[in-house]
This record gives sequence, structure tokens and C-alpha cells, in this order.
Amino acid sequence: MIYIVYYEWKNTAGNHAGMAYLFRYIKEQNPKTVKLIRVPHYIAKKANKYIQRIYVFLISLYIFVFSTPRTKVLFTEYLGNVSGNQTKMAYWLNKLHWRGGIYGMVHLSESHLKELYGSDEYIRKQLSLVNEIIVLGSTLSDYFKRLGYGEKIWLTYHYVDTSYYFPLDKSNKETGMLNVIAMGSLKRNHHLLYDIAKRTPDIHYTICMGQADLSLIFKDLENVILCGFMSESELLHRMQMADVSMSVMDDTVGSNVITTSMACGLPQIVSDVGSIRDYCNDDNAIFCKNVDDFVVALNRLSCDRILLRSMSIAARNKAMDIDIKSFNKLFVGRFL
Repeated sequence: MIYIVYYEWKNTAGNHAGMAYLFRYIKEQNPKTVKLIRVPHYIAKKANKYIQRIYVFLISLYIFVFSTPRTKVLFTEYLGNVSGNQTKMAYWLNKLHWRGGIYGMVHLSESHLKELYGSDEYIRKQLSLVNEIIVLGSTLSDYFKRLGYGEKIWLTYHYVDTSYYFPLDKSNKETGMLNVIAMGSLKRNHHLLYDIAKRTPDIHYTICMGQADLSLIFKDLENVILCGFMSESELLHRMQMADVSMSVMDDTVGSNVITTSMACGLPQIVSDVGSIRDYCNDDNAIFCKNVDDFVVALNRLSCDRILLRSMSIAARNKAMDIDIKSFNKLFVGRFL
């Protein structure tokens, strides 16, 4: 049996792309061997630190009491900052001399972890509390190996639900302005995105801001539409109507934006950073180092619709390889 401790982020709550959806799916497929523990939002808030400490200890005690030496626990937001302090739960299980297996899934990039926690030594200490670390990108795996945890890493991939995220038939669209969608906020370079859009006035951009307000950055560009936070169904529709997904990033590990847009058959124009090549290749993506690379890539796909179509098919095929059903099979083989 395995306990899965998870947190449902508000921006992906109830949709088909977040970690909460993945682990509920795994629970549905394995009802007798998987137990879920959801960390409430009010517990995760830093303002409730005293209540959080009590909750963290009680959950740890619950797992300790209602388990056997063969029981496992997976903390799905390990080193996750404002997601209920699951790292502290691992600490308490160690203090209680729990004999089961402790696993931690880490999502944040090396640079982001260092911004949050300040030093390699602190991160190394927290990693020592678990039996195995699960990561969704090779650059994060390489970082943890440098910290001395090469034998404790399971490198896997970010899933996608290809039954919900799927492409529309655009085979009849051979002309017209290229429609580009840019999504995501984590480690995104919006000022570079502005420079790219300014230099390609004949290309249309839909920029999904989420909770941020980017209107001051893009206010003078007529080829840009800014969209605030939207429902999953609306976001899916915008992806299906786009021709290309563009991600201008400073870093990345595994990304909903990459996997869901590929499932919608969108060729990727991406910054060549982080673990992006774990998900993209030359068949479905064009990798860019600077503004000139992005401009060349955009103009190339705008002029060559045959290439655009072939990359679209390749993107969908790649998404099928990392479908949620495949992830469940890997999970069962690893933990159950």
C-alpha cells in the first residue's frame, strides 16, 4: 500500500493537467492499494504556520500508526515551499523511526530551489530524509546527482491526458496569419517575449497571463492579445485554435504547458534551457537561444505549412508516448 500526500494548486484545481488529477486517476485505477491525503489550502498558507505545524505532525503520526513496514508514502510536493510543508512530514517520519519507504517528488528547477532555500546544504539535508527522489527532468536529476544522491533518483516524465487534450483538424488551413500561443508564468522571460513579438508584426500572439498583469509590457503591440486566468475548457479551445506554442523561458523541468500543447498537436518553439529536450526533439520543436533564433523559427513556420503540419503530427505522437495511462503503468510497477 502507498499513501500519496498531495496538494491541489488553485490554478489547476479540477482540471486534467495538475498533479492532483494524476494521483486521483492513479487512485481510481488502484483503489485497494492507494490511499490519498490531500493537504487543505488553509494549511499550506504561511500565515497559518502554527496550525500547519500541528497538522504536519498529526498527518505524520497517522501514517506512522496506520501502516506496516511494507507501506510506502509519496510526498508529491517535496521541497515545494507553499504546499503544506510535506518535507517536514518526512522529517517527522524519520524522527518516529518509521520503517516504511519514503518518497519525494520534486518539481522545481535547480535555480528555483536555490532561490527558495538559499543553499545546497539545506537541500541536501532534506533529500537525505527520503528513500528515493522522483524528478520530471534530467537537469534536476543531474543537480541532485551533484549533491550526492545519484542512487536515489527516479527520472520519469510529466504526464498528459491525451483523451482530453487533443488537436482539431486544421489540414485545410494553408494560408493566413500564423497564430502563436504563449502560456505559463514560472521562469518565463516576458521581456524577451515582447522583443520577439515586436519583431514579428505579421504573426498573431495570444499570451495567457494567468494571475499576472502583463499589460504594461505589451501595451503598444497590436499583434498581441492578452488573456487573464481562464477555465480549462477555454484554454483548451485557444490551444486548439493556435498553430504553434511558444515558450520563452529561463529554466524548466517538466511542464504542463509543453505536454498539453503537444497533445493538442502544436509544434513547439522553445528556449533551449533546462530539461526541455527531455520532452521535445527536432521533429516537434525548434530550439532557440536568443531573440534572433525565435524570429527565424517563427518566420520559417509561417512560410512553410508543410513543415508546420509534420511537426504538429510529431508533437501529438510524442504526447501519446507520455499519456496518463502509461504513467499509471510505470507507477504501479515502481510502487505497488
